[in-house]
Amino acid sequence: MFKKIEQGIFSTCSKPASATAQWWNTFVRIKDDKENIIPFVQCIKCLSIFAYESCKTGSSTRKAHAESCLGGSSPTSRKEEQYVSNIDSHAIKDITDLFSVFKIGSEKLSADNVPTLHSVLPWFYKFRKSCEIKATDRPCIAQLRKKLLKKLDANLWLTDIHYIATFLHPETKSLPKRNKRAKRDDISVDDVLKEFISNENLSIDDEEPYDEVIEYMKRKVNYSSGEDVLSWWKKHSCIYSQLSRLALALLSIPASSATSERIFSETGRILEARRQLLSAESLDSLVFLRNFR
Repeated sequence: MFKKIEQGIFSTCSKPASATAQWWNTFVRIKDDKENIIPFVQCIKCLSIFAYESCKTGSSTRKAHAESCLGGSSPTSRKEEQYVSNIDSHAIKDITDLFSVFKIGSEKLSADNVPTLHSVLPWFYKFRKSCEIKATDRPCIAQLRKKLLKKLDANLWLTDIHYIATFLHPETKSLPKRNKRAKRDDISVDDVLKEFISNENLSIDDEEPYDEVIEYMKRKVNYSSGEDVLSWWKKHSCIYSQLSRLALALLSIPASSATSERIFSETGRILEARRQLLSAESLDSLVFLRNFR
């Protein structure tokens, strides 16, 4: 049929006057050599030909093709070119630069194979810093920063565990300062000891943990950038026998639920429709092998 149209044997004509569907703006009808309308239509862009009889054929195929081929039901109805030309490229760059900080931070905090709890506080400070309004900001960017900061303060609450975990990382041990919503500014020995009592069968009168916390606070520790913090504490357990136990316990806590959510999603892919007879033990073993190798 396409060759007949090319050769001029068949011709095309406009849509019927009664046709009101938007997808008709993308198609023309086809006439045979006797000028009779035949039950086919042709796309005006890609020249594809589709069978069509108004009383027998549905319109879903033509409608879907119009949306995919021309980006909408009509070449001009959605005014895509106008929308694109009106976009401020500088504003787009400012927005992507702003959100890139949150993207990188969320990826770091949702990592699977490294400790992340100690990073919550540093990234919280970075997020807040990126939300500070600058004198050179456009009004839309300043408004976006303000809204992001409001959302950040409303949805991210820091607890003593976050501050203590940051303190227990050699690279960030001097960082923990409570935010304005806290009653005190600095992490104290008592804060760490309180966490000791909740994790270990220790008495508040036990002097050993107290001495270790003081020693760790005052001592300038050697920590190589990129070194595994859990390995560092294991290596220094002879110096901080009690404090290392708390560090290993706290720093093993993930900063987010991203890892467990990924495991749940993966479990759904394992237990698909064709594997519904898997026993609970087999499913547990498969999940374990995939995630804890």
